[in-house]
Amino acid sequence: MLYIGSQEKYHDKLGWEIFLQQRKRRAFAFVLNKWDRCLHAFASGLRPDEDMLRDLKGEGFDSPLLFRTCAQRWVDYQTSQDGQARGENGRPAGLPEGEQFRELVHWLEMGLTRLEIEAIKARGVSQLLQAVETSLAQASPPDLSEPAARTQEAWQDILKEEAQSIAEILVNTLEPYQREIEHHFALEGQRRFRGIMAGYLQLFMRFRYMGSSLRDRLPMVGKSREPSAAPATWNLATFTRACSDAAASRSLDARNKALANRLLVAADGQKYPLNVLTEPVESASRLDWRNRYAQTVVEALSQVEQHWVEPKGSRRVVQTVLVLLANSVPLLAFIGALVLLLWRISMVDDFHPALSDLLMPGFVLLVVLVIFQVLIAVLLPMRWPAIRVEFQESLAEHLERELQGTFASLPRAVAEALADERKKVEALQREVGEVSTWLQQREEAARHAIAGLYGH
Repeated sequence: MLYIGSQEKYHDKLGWEIFLQQRKRRAFAFVLNKWDRCLHAFASGLRPDEDMLRDLKGEGFDSPLLFRTCAQRWVDYQTSQDGQARGENGRPAGLPEGEQFRELVHWLEMGLTRLEIEAIKARGVSQLLQAVETSLAQASPPDLSEPAARTQEAWQDILKEEAQSIAEILVNTLEPYQREIEHHFALEGQRRFRGIMAGYLQLFMRFRYMGSSLRDRLPMVGKSREPSAAPATWNLATFTRACSDAAASRSLDARNKALANRLLVAADGQKYPLNVLTEPVESASRLDWRNRYAQTVVEALSQVEQHWVEPKGSRRVVQTVLVLLANSVPLLAFIGALVLLLWRISMVDDFHPALSDLLMPGFVLLVVLVIFQVLIAVLLPMRWPAIRVEFQESLAEHLERELQGTFASLPRAVAEALADERKKVEALQREVGEVSTWLQQREEAARHAIAGLYGH
């Protein structure tokens, strides 16, 4: 409130009574107008402004804000048409010393308005900052590094067990096609042989796997026009994908959902918050696992095939020696038997070759081929029971790596993402704290500036 008086009326009874009633509840600033008439002291020896300041101090105003003005001079200054009333620096001429009308206008238009606006804004912003600090404290993610490590360790056994179970399911799906798999391995193994031995093995394989029905049982593989003949080649990727699709349709799709639930239950047991882990785990379980299983089966089968076709260690030595002998001995035996037959015909006078003598080189060749075939079957077997064990172990290892790579890193990845988020929240909290401190300083300054306008 602005209390305006002059040398005659600054103690006006009605105005002074209202002032006394409101002095502790309202902020007051005072104006002593007609300052040019107040330059002389009263009979008491005090000027009007000094007398007014003494009375205000008695009413609890230690440092009241008092402006001494000559308002009429400024009115004349604004409305004068000639330059007689104009002084220097945009001020009326003849102002008495200590006149403060311009300071009053500035305080009303700028100072007081700024203080009040700052006080209002400071109160509103303080409340907002308090709400922000509370929200940030509630939203700050916890430190999940230790629960993540425990959860990842707990998941290792679950994923290993699941890989072994899935491997068994997939191998059982391949069980009806063991003849086709043996056929495939045998054909790959025959690539090591040359000459007569290779031709004999190919002919033998045609008769042995004449009943192979791979193309008739897989809908995505074109059916052979001659179903009684074993296929010379077959699409391994298409075959394994069809088997994995069949296994997925039977049980693997349901196992993926169950696996996600098992992992979440284990994480909950390690005090890992499920509200941040459920969505990543369920998203991982909804991936295209059929294609992944098919690719894994192809990789495992190719690895086993590589191991059987190109072994290492003592098995490699046995295979190398056997292949060299099988590629050379049958031809040498046939040539030797043929030379012997020709020698007997040409050198023995009373030798008359019978049919058995003429067929003798062929029988020798056949016997040698059969002997090597038996040696190959004994030393380098390509039977499904032997392949199955190694294939299942290899498949379980591939599946475990696949599951570990997809699921095992999720707890730590989520914990790291939350740690980054927590750092951002902490940075925001520091900034909010800095703003709060600065705002408190501004509030103190504003309160200090306004405090003098109240009586005590």
